[in-house]
Amino acid sequence: MTQPLSFAEFVGKPFIQAAVQNPMTPESVLSFFFGVNLQDPESIETGLRQGHCLQAMNDLWWKGFPEYDQLCQSTFTEAIRAAGKGTFLLNESMQTAQPLTTSRIDDYMSEIILCDQLSRNCFRGSLEAFAYDPVALQRARQVADLFLSNDGNSHADGEIYLPYTVFLNTAFMHSESLDDHATILKVMEKVEAMSPPQFANMWKIQRQMALDHSQVIERFGRYPHRNFVNGRTNTPEEDMWLKDVENLPMWAKSQMAAAASEKTK
Repeated sequence: MTQPLSFAEFVGKPFIQAAVQNPMTPESVLSFFFGVNLQDPESIETGLRQGHCLQAMNDLWWKGFPEYDQLCQSTFTEAIRAAGKGTFLLNESMQTAQPLTTSRIDDYMSEIILCDQLSRNCFRGSLEAFAYDPVALQRARQVADLFLSNDGNSHADGEIYLPYTVFLNTAFMHSESLDDHATILKVMEKVEAMSPPQFANMWKIQRQMALDHSQVIERFGRYPHRNFVNGRTNTPEEDMWLKDVENLPMWAKSQMAAAASEKTK
């Protein structure tokens, strides 16, 4: 079993240092986020195809290390904002880089990671952390369509690795459309059938998270914790749900905290 990387182990890798020095390319975004050297076929095989990065990067992704957030912020703020404006894949670094090592799917995944994941590290505690979700969702829909359009996970536009599907699903979870939540279950059904047995528990957890999100949309037609951000008025039922802080999901609390911070500015 692959052990989770410490922050020191992560930043000590030469390809991570290279990504930090040149953050405005899809290869750098994906290498950094997944902890995989995209110029090394063996690293791609073990980290992405076999899914080992899901274990190696687990703590850095989900446990909120301040030093990891700081590195993301100092490295990817410009890239995130460029992706949010639709200019990331058009930037000068991309045009003058060495021959491309990324596919169209890789390019789309880099924008999903920037706008739906690294944005939360870079802008934690502010509303900008969530501002680029629509861009990520648009790309997630495109990649999911490709993934569901054939029997395997390889496509003329690239390979949709197991770890990629995890973050397709998180982008869909941030949507207020039940159609998007239905897509999560379709993606997950296909992925579970293809996955090695050691990832069964992970998919069980992610499926439950997806259901928790969709139940809120089914109940309210939207995410009540986003009402302030979107200039919407709470219904009485939404007010009751939001005031029951002890039972609110953690993912709702984080956005409410950011909104509260904005109110005080």
